[in-house]
Amino acid sequence: MENNENLNHENKLKELGGSDFKIVEGQPNIKGWTVKDQLGRTLGNVDELLFDPESRKVHYLVVEMDNNELDLDDREVLIPIGIAQLHENDDDVILPNITVDQLSSLPTYDYDSLNPEIEQTVYAVFAGAAASPLSAGTSMYDHNNYNENNLYQRRQPVSNVQIEGQTVIGIFDNGFDAQNAITQLKNSGFGNDDIDISTKDNHENNDHEGEISSFFGNLFSDHDEASRYTDLAKKGSVVTVHTSSADEANRAAKILDQHGAKGFDENDREDEVNQEDEPNFLNQQFSNQDDQHHLDRGNSERRVRSRIIQRHVAQSNRLRSDNPGRSS
Repeated sequence: MENNENLNHENKLKELGGSDFKIVEGQPNIKGWTVKDQLGRTLGNVDELLFDPESRKVHYLVVEMDNNELDLDDREVLIPIGIAQLHENDDDVILPNITVDQLSSLPTYDYDSLNPEIEQTVYAVFAGAAASPLSAGTSMYDHNNYNENNLYQRRQPVSNVQIEGQTVIGIFDNGFDAQNAITQLKNSGFGNDDIDISTKDNHENNDHEGEISSFFGNLFSDHDEASRYTDLAKKGSVVTVHTSSADEANRAAKILDQHGAKGFDENDREDEVNQEDEPNFLNQQFSNQDDQHHLDRGNSERRVRSRIIQRHVAQSNRLRSDNPGRSS
């Protein structure tokens, strides 16, 4: 089969372990899960996941075939993600249509030796007659064997059953600006139950400071990020808007910014993302960021202002004064 210019010439694929990416809270971590065939025979276990950090798509499971029940050599091989399926209930990965001949034909996986030719061999083993030379502008990753959605044929993905919603955070130097922002939010269609406010006066209460720390600790998986926002919040008033769509979140963020939501320098951050990016499998499964920034593009120092967090906040965890969002 001819070489394809769209293949991984620079070995840009990365292993999840040791990368800056991580599994999003609530999603199944399949590393270590047992790999079985359709008959329930053990083939090995998932040792690693190989993904493209640019597209944020997982392309392969790295399967360690130690102690397999098919008398195959103990070694690691690559299995395209679209061939695997999660068991309905158990922590098992099923390869429903795989054969002994296919497993035997796979090259032994070694990350340092991974190159386009090895990927082509893996592609050909599973694509069979379809493994003809690829036309210009196409990639083997377009084949159904690399379709990450196939992984959930037997099990509903967690992302489909999670409560949808975004949480928008704005921190203000004074309660006057915060109340003006709330008034504009209401005039724009947001209801009382959509808006929470925690005022500076409450921060003198040690219990309330603990609530602030707990709130941002739950909202951000990054401890430093949570601490940074906790410190900011203790010095001002916090307005939280609970939205159900990206359009609502962006609208709320714009209003908070217009009324003086404060920020901090972001020169050292490298994880800015586009709010219009479409989610894919890797966004659902692996991410090195919890949120999206609403940026003041006119400021050369790029100061973060309101924040759109891709996470729903439960009623019991909301940060608010005794009468949240009720100011006129």
